[in-house]
Amino acid sequence: MCDLLTTDDLRNNPFFADEPVGEGNDYGEGFLECVWMGDFEPHEVRVSVIPLAAWEDDFSAAVPLDLMGEDIGGGELYDSLLGIGRFGRCTTAVHFVGDRAILTAVRTGEDGSLAVDRAFAVDLARRILDRL
Repeated sequence: MCDLLTTDDLRNNPFFADEPVGEGNDYGEGFLECVWMGDFEPHEVRVSVIPLAAWEDDFSAAVPLDLMGEDIGGGELYDSLLGIGRFGRCTTAVHFVGDRAILTAVRTGEDGSLAVDRAFAVDLARRILDRL
């Protein structure tokens, strides 16, 4: 799971000064996740794989209306952190759907971070899609 992104992918963002190491989890039944924490809190990148049925039935229904996604080529962009057991504001996540939902969440914690988070999340999501 953590091989969906490379060190070079993650080092394109300044909050990963050192070698980023992902921590992966397999929760079973198609739920997978990898998290890379940056050098300073709350910097993180989180990639989650969720079965499409679970995304449609549980996850997308839980997103407040003011954070609903906007369409971007092949996916949607949300102004919230979405992941397995995670939800929060001031973060951006991108999900692209094939037979599963792939969520790429980025949180930099910087002022004006939504623009930074959005650009980085979209870039990482496209890199992941290229590898699937």
